[in-house]
Amino acid sequence: SGDMESTPAATASSSVVSHGVRSEGGSVLLLPFPGAQGHTNPMLELGRRLARHGLCPTLVTTRHVLSVTPLPGAPFRVAPISDGFDAGGFASCLDTDKYFSRLEAVGSETLRELLLSEETTAVRVLVYDSHLPWAGRVARAAGVPAAAFFSQPCAVNVVYGELWAGR
Repeated sequence: SGDMESTPAATASSSVVSHGVRSEGGSVLLLPFPGAQGHTNPMLELGRRLARHGLCPTLVTTRHVLSVTPLPGAPFRVAPISDGFDAGGFASCLDTDKYFSRLEAVGSETLRELLLSEETTAVRVLVYDSHLPWAGRVARAAGVPAAAFFSQPCAVNVVYGELWAGR
């Protein structure tokens, strides 16, 4: 729909929106695949569980997703990155390969900026969707530990492990 800059979420799009959330345990950045509910909801559940253990979860997603979906509320902070298609997201790009290429290029840069910003200096780890392997590389280059998050059932992970082992 409209340009991201005209939405309420965009007024804070250049910084972390905290919703008054405070935590002594440090921040965990959670980066799901943009706009995919089946990837986002499991990561939000992980964030809720981490919050119960004293950590502060920060949902990292694209500016477009933030402009068209409700913010998750407490205990989450929210931080935007760009996929290069801030006004329309994935649906505004007719070429899937182009979208993923631009998501990696622009997303890498804006994620790097976020990781190096003063607002995220207490970040303990970036948990990123397994479909975004570039995010792990960006985090490690910024000196932030990173862990891939697989949102599919555990049995699928077992199959991947067997295939990786050549069995």
